[in-house]
Amino acid sequence: MNSQLKVLVLTAHPDPGSLTVAVAHTVVSTLSRDGHDVLFQNLAEMGFWPAFTAEDVAAYRELSAGRPFTLPEDVLEQQRILATSDALVIVFPVYWWSLPAHIKGWLDRVFTRGWAYGSKDNVLGHLKVHLIALTGGDAGLYDRHEYQRIAETHISHGVFERCGISQVKITWLWEAARWPTAALAEAGAKKSFLKPEGVS
Repeated sequence: MNSQLKVLVLTAHPDPGSLTVAVAHTVVSTLSRDGHDVLFQNLAEMGFWPAFTAEDVAAYRELSAGRPFTLPEDVLEQQRILATSDALVIVFPVYWWSLPAHIKGWLDRVFTRGWAYGSKDNVLGHLKVHLIALTGGDAGLYDRHEYQRIAETHISHGVFERCGISQVKITWLWEAARWPTAALAEAGAKKSFLKPEGVS
């Protein structure tokens, strides 16, 4: 892939020195070096509110009924960014076999009915999505509990394909705490399917 893409790299971690943020920054620098236009967002640093508000609930009800409703400005801003992006990379630590609450809340609030799904417009169908998950356990543990299959169903099918996004990849960085930070970060960046060499 030689053409420049607009890429949103997203994470949500309160510690700027964490492994998660290190991987996200390395992804940003690697994609930027490859010529892509990259925007980095740490939802924790931004102060993005992840929990549904009364305004979000009202929006869901009105939009579900086919009535117009103006969404909260922080949601609209994220939708504007996604609508003009070619790719989304989400870097996250696995918490309780799932997405951290801040990332899940971002999806809940931003991927609204009538915009991300429930509309014929398919505004997100053009997106390439790459999820980079940092785990505490090894691959064997995840295999025994079938978590990789569950995550594919929950995240890939349940969220992104529901919104018309067909190009979704999940990369697992096993036993993240055992890795030197630099090595872990480089491993995450090299596995991006946005890189020209198409490393798997």
